[in-house]
Amino acid sequence: MTQTLKTKVLIIGAGTGGYVAGIRCGQLGLDTVLVDGGDGLGGTCLNVGCIPSKAIIHAANKFETVSKAADGGTLGITAAAPAIDLTQTVAWKDGIVRKLNNGVAALLKKAKVKVINGWATFADAKTCTV
Repeated sequence: MTQTLKTKVLIIGAGTGGYVAGIRCGQLGLDTVLVDGGDGLGGTCLNVGCIPSKAIIHAANKFETVSKAADGGTLGITAAAPAIDLTQTVAWKDGIVRKLNNGVAALLKKAKVKVINGWATFADAKTCTV
């Protein structure tokens, strides 16, 4: 099905720069369309880069802290040897990413930005096909 849209602002890519630009344009009352065919709202950083990596690093640091305590850590604090459930840790990380994705989606919706999933190509200087 082919659909033709006319818009004042077309943004390609829903990474940090794209979604922030979309939100601002929407706040200013500009008719805005955001096209993304990549990792999803938030781009690489939010979905598969910075944010998920930092979440896993945070979990690893907590594991290390408990491991040191189990080995007779400082301050007189001891703990049993820890175990990690990687499936649960990954699910926790995925939950963080999902919450942030939902937050970006809500901000775009509030700003009345139309989001289209797909790859943008230009037919000419004023026509984009998704």
